[in-house]
Amino acid sequence: MSALLLKHLPIDAGYAWSDETALRARLVKAAFDAKTLDHLVASARFEMAMIQERSRP
Repeated sequence: MSALLLKHLPIDAGYAWSDETALRARLVKAAFDAKTLDHLVASARFEMAMIQERSRP
């Protein structure tokens, strides 16, 4: 996973991942610009594709 995204994702024990509002607040506070967001989305898509590829028999 991107080091930049890991820096801003919550890692605290017991974090309620279902609380979208809290995650949005963290990402807004990170103040990503459009280019950075595009990069992060592309990286996440690539990683998801790799996970799907590995899970195929």
